[in-house]
Amino acid sequence: MAQNLLRNERGTTLIQALGAVVILTAIVLSFVGIAQFTAASNKDTDNRNKALFIAEEMINNYRSGTTYVIGTETPTSEAGFNYIINRVALPAANTSITLPAIASRYQVSLQALIRSGTSTSPNLVSVTVSWGG
Repeated sequence: MAQNLLRNERGTTLIQALGAVVILTAIVLSFVGIAQFTAASNKDTDNRNKALFIAEEMINNYRSGTTYVIGTETPTSEAGFNYIINRVALPAANTSITLPAIASRYQVSLQALIRSGTSTSPNLVSVTVSWGG
């Protein structure tokens, strides 16, 4: 009788092993998906930080007298990044100013009030840095 029970259970260990492999494979694949999402998110954050650094550097250079082409998209020294600088003279009265909107999640825009030369009214300078997604 004991031998009959053993004969009936011979295939169950193989089925249990296959089931365990399937479950472990599903768990490992879910961790791989999470790791890929995290890596992509980190790359996006790194690009955003680089773009912000470029925009800050350009604002500081503009303040110190460096001349840039206004209103034209230009590549930066950092590969894959482009910038556009817009300058708006602030009016004497309280009026609204419209700047170009951010059109993509792959852009960073930084604004600063800069007084140039002997001018009494400051200019609003906007630096928008973009990169490929």
